[in-house]
Amino acid sequence: MKTEKLLFKKLFLLALFVLLLNDFFLKYYFHNYITGKLSDFAGLFIFPYFISSFSGKRIKEIYILTGVLFVFWKSEFSQPIITFFNNYNFGVNRIVDYSDLVSLIVLPFSYTYRLTKSYNLKKDFNPIVRYVIICISCFSFIATSVQKEFGEINLKSDFKITSNNNTDTIKKELELYATSNNKYYCQIEIPKKRSRINFLIKIEKDENKNNIIKIDSILNFSTTGTLFGINNNHVKYIKSLKAKDFEDLFLKQTIVNNVYVPL
Repeated sequence: MKTEKLLFKKLFLLALFVLLLNDFFLKYYFHNYITGKLSDFAGLFIFPYFISSFSGKRIKEIYILTGVLFVFWKSEFSQPIITFFNNYNFGVNRIVDYSDLVSLIVLPFSYTYRLTKSYNLKKDFNPIVRYVIICISCFSFIATSVQKEFGEINLKSDFKITSNNNTDTIKKELELYATSNNKYYCQIEIPKKRSRINFLIKIEKDENKNNIIKIDSILNFSTTGTLFGINNNHVKYIKSLKAKDFEDLFLKQTIVNNVYVPL
């Protein structure tokens, strides 16, 4: 297969989509073991595939080198390099977690797929689309390493408001995600601080069958850096907030989304 067609194969595009979806969405809403490993699996599948798509030679060597570099990157031995870049305000981040090395098992599958011909790709593709895929791929590799800081908040709250909207409207306007027992994840953005706050809320009915929105707890936060690092003042600001401050942020969001109209 011509190398210029490799970037149009379905599994490569699917893995690229999963990588972006996980880094920019799933990690914020579901910060857990699965989302922590998903980017490693998707990234290891597409990175050597992507690099080798520009050359028909030394494919095996590219995959082996990718595995070696990944092990180095995930070890404490890479810390001097990370510190060097961060000292010059180039935000680079990774967590030393040797359980991440389990994702190396995806490399043989990616390698096999790279060598497999796809007979469905017989037509020529617009070169502009190929350049767009190249740019998105490069962006995904960089974005994965941009510094992000996650922190636990774990504050309980008795805050509640009454809404005249039905449950479906509330879920839509606040972009809620169900857990169980009428509990939902809710995320509040603080754009100026490049931060997101995750709440656990309940929706119940009062005696008049109006919806009562209650904050069960303020769970955690994430602050995203740029290529020039994380602004520590943003993190300090979030950590300085009290339960009342988070409740005010939540109230403001419900008003903006027309879920709650103050009298």
